[in-house]
Amino acid sequence: MKLSVNPTQLKYAVPSAGALALLLRAVLYLTGADGKGLLPSGHWAGIALWILSLAVLAGLFVCTRSIHGSRRYQDSFPVSWVSAAGAFLAALGLAVTAVSDAGISTGIAELAVRILGFAAAAALVAVGLCRMTGAKPPFPCHAALCVYFALRMVYQYRRWSSDPQLQDYCFTLFALMALMLSAYQQAAFDAGIGSHRALWFLSLAAVFLCCPAIYGSRDWVLLLTCGVWAFTNLTVLSGKTRRRRPAMKLDEEPPRDA
Repeated sequence: MKLSVNPTQLKYAVPSAGALALLLRAVLYLTGADGKGLLPSGHWAGIALWILSLAVLAGLFVCTRSIHGSRRYQDSFPVSWVSAAGAFLAALGLAVTAVSDAGISTGIAELAVRILGFAAAAALVAVGLCRMTGAKPPFPCHAALCVYFALRMVYQYRRWSSDPQLQDYCFTLFALMALMLSAYQQAAFDAGIGSHRALWFLSLAAVFLCCPAIYGSRDWVLLLTCGVWAFTNLTVLSGKTRRRRPAMKLDEEPPRDA
């Protein structure tokens, strides 16, 4: 089912819903947690948070079905200082997260994630420079970011798996997953095979999921800055698209000149 919506209105409605989700999650932990930090199963804020999240993600899936845009990269990603600023901010968030991780653990897997974090930060700096000039970023830039989110998600889940309380980490997990898939779609555009509707759905889903995930997360800097990156690096949909001329039926005579 396709629902015709204004992409601009959809774009700005998602952060508003995300702010509400953040508020609900804060209320849940501030009023529902006991002395040990455990949450009750039927708290109204938790139920409202799940309902809101499912409604937003389902609404995004339906509303983005009608989104389409130009196949030319320059039409989809014209020169934009806002997009460049979003990429630079995310690069800073990646670097800060990699530095802060250095004081927490020293294992080989953790070291690999930190190194890849610095590489992804450098890649986003290159992306930001391309956004300033309208050039197409090299494919490895967004690919490195995609791999980083995937590895960080796996690395974090090793620690989360011992936590019996799903609410403690589920939104961070879903946010990293959405950011990973959003970076994948950005890499697909760099390779000339991207989908406007997939990028809009995944990026806006990442924006929404990052909002409640920020509360109480050790990765709040990463989630905040990368959420801004996902919001500011959507494709422009106003580019002209080529239209195919309707095929002429065999029994139809060609138009005559007046």
